[in-house]
Amino acid sequence: MPDFAKDDFVKVVGVNGDFSYGYIHELTEEGYHLHVCLHEEGDSAVEYEKAAGSLVADWDKMLSDTERGIINWLSRGYSTRDIADEISLAPSTVRTHIRMLRLKLQLDNRQQLVAFAQGLNKKLEEGS
Repeated sequence: MPDFAKDDFVKVVGVNGDFSYGYIHELTEEGYHLHVCLHEEGDSAVEYEKAAGSLVADWDKMLSDTERGIINWLSRGYSTRDIADEISLAPSTVRTHIRMLRLKLQLDNRQQLVAFAQGLNKKLEEGS
């Protein structure tokens, strides 16, 4: 078995390529007990990517002010149209920003971006 420890962050990849983030809850002789919880997935995603070196230490500097705002709204469950209304942009422009965020953060879909946004938003709030 790979060398993992309790509370290490992990990325669980399914055979279809979909993935979720979590952390090792418990180690036993039989194997690992993983904890993958959606309300904590954002924190797990950010910490995993930082530990893996996929997320640069100054990741917040690679995001525009608009992207930071969109992350804030996504983390709170806003739809594309709701975000567009909040920041006075066309929904198509918000979709473009969301697509750019996914590319910058190397995420496959909106669900992963929302989970990641929750973790990123928490880090941004801690930094202010």
